[in-house]
Amino acid sequence: MIAWLTHPAVYRWSQALLAPGAATVLENAIGQRIQASGALAACRRAGRRARVLDVGCGPRSMLAGWCGQTPGRGPQFEVVGVDLSLPHVRAFRAGVGAAGVVASACCLPFADGSFDIVLSCGLLHHLGDDEAARALAEMHRVGAPGSELVVLDAVLPLQPWRRPLAHAIRRLDRGRHMRSEAALRALLERAGRTDGKDGKDGKQGVEGTEGTEGTEGAGQAMRAQGTVAGAGGCWHAERFTYARTGLEGLLATRRLAAPTTPTALTSLAAQTAQSAPSALRALRAPVAAPAAPQAR
Repeated sequence: MIAWLTHPAVYRWSQALLAPGAATVLENAIGQRIQASGALAACRRAGRRARVLDVGCGPRSMLAGWCGQTPGRGPQFEVVGVDLSLPHVRAFRAGVGAAGVVASACCLPFADGSFDIVLSCGLLHHLGDDEAARALAEMHRVGAPGSELVVLDAVLPLQPWRRPLAHAIRRLDRGRHMRSEAALRALLERAGRTDGKDGKDGKQGVEGTEGTEGTEGAGQAMRAQGTVAGAGGCWHAERFTYARTGLEGLLATRRLAAPTTPTALTSLAAQTAQSAPSALRALRAPVAAPAAPQAR
């Protein structure tokens, strides 16, 4: 069954069956967060599209609904997808007309500071703690100063007896490293201590408190909200329900330390615009199959 899930159509069918309503809720949550980000605002001021890396992209980008023309601005994003599954990368490229590459999240084939926004949705529960920490470190590495990191992953129900269906789905998930909210927050905090790009205030960790059980249903209001402490220190994390089967996720964002003067911002924009074009051109070439593609 795991091998079959590498086929994009089967993957989409399984998501529709086990997580009805999830696609719309997740795309809105991630898209709205990025729309409000300082990183995207900086790109708009510089008059260019934001370079977005989607790590563990799967067959469809969570920014698919946000990649069209924006009135008065044109396209907002230049998206690159990374996944271990060749069929997923091909479907991703066809779906949003974006670049795609078959590669590991633990060894991203991009130069330091290549992207304005680094996104990962539903990847970490497929990785053990050490692999997940390496992947998060790589996401930090390829993010430019002032970039936004956006990480969303599934979490186990706080009280299984209140969400028995969600609990059963989580335990049957092909990702072998499904975590509690506390464990996922600890993993993010670990990455915050080791990436070396914290703001001058030196604050690290994950802001917010653990969520409590609330009303069932897709689109449930965000819980466990926190406030970002410092320019590049704490993660801002929110727990929410995103499917009618009661599935929950933790959406965490972090802004890397940014330059503070208009001159520095302009210089950074020019440097970032030059850091990745050759790599992006290479990614638009036909995707070559890896020696042994793995399921996402």
